[in-house]
Amino acid sequence: MMIALSFLFDNYGLYPNDLVDNSFIIDDKLYKVEEIKNYSEEDMNSLVNFSIEIKKVIGKDYQIIKNRKNQYITRNVNASYALISVPIYKVNYYDIINFNMFFQNKNINYKVSQMIDIWLERYNNIQNSCFNALNNEDKYYNDIYIAVSYSFGLAENAISYLADAKLDYGDEIERLVLSHVRLNSLDSYSFLNPLNMIYDSIVRDYAELYKFNLIDLIELNKITDYLNLTQKEATLLMARVLYPTKVFDILEDNYLNDDYKFNKASEYFKTIDKELQRIKNLHKLLIKKYNIRPIKWLLK
Repeated sequence: MMIALSFLFDNYGLYPNDLVDNSFIIDDKLYKVEEIKNYSEEDMNSLVNFSIEIKKVIGKDYQIIKNRKNQYITRNVNASYALISVPIYKVNYYDIINFNMFFQNKNINYKVSQMIDIWLERYNNIQNSCFNALNNEDKYYNDIYIAVSYSFGLAENAISYLADAKLDYGDEIERLVLSHVRLNSLDSYSFLNPLNMIYDSIVRDYAELYKFNLIDLIELNKITDYLNLTQKEATLLMARVLYPTKVFDILEDNYLNDDYKFNKASEYFKTIDKELQRIKNLHKLLIKKYNIRPIKWLLK
């Protein structure tokens, strides 16, 4: 939902000159209104308290802004919102490495079988709901259909590869670090947004950076050296790169938000050959470096 300037003034006393995609800039800081679900005021307080520790490590002062009622959550009609503020600067993958390595969590249990369930549920939801929204009269239909079908094939392979990893190495994921739900940009908002943080495998962020073409194979190779990945973690990295986050995001945005974004799926079609080559290049590297289980069709 697009919020209005009156919402910002009524709830936060702010009236920016420009408001684009619920975002605005004041004094070299980016502010964004985020719709939130399944968060209580207590949850937001916990995020704020944790942010104090994060600031000590990264030296950047990001904030969840309280509203006029001295609360972090602002309710409007049938939705709830939070206002996030971050300094504007360019992030590099060294920042992400430091972030991941400092915030490790040994008190959380996360398993490969849970990853499989999450990926399978998302795949099934998209197949049963989003895919049915395709319009065969759309001039981009053929490109979109190929792109979506290709992404389904990748998802099936990724899920199957995770199942093999569970058999080969066991179900437990040993190194869990503070990561990002989605890291498809190296901007400070994606990096610092507390609503975009999650504990997951140490390879999560770097798989996303590689999938979204924000780091190349040489950089990813250096990162795997620095992180001292195990064979199991290298296998999880391969599975994550296979899983088609980009096109699934497009389909979910289109279906859930009623925005016409299928043209983005047609643009994705144009990148399939290059993306496949990047997947093959990583596969070759990880086989040579970590002796991961090979995927036959990627060897062709």
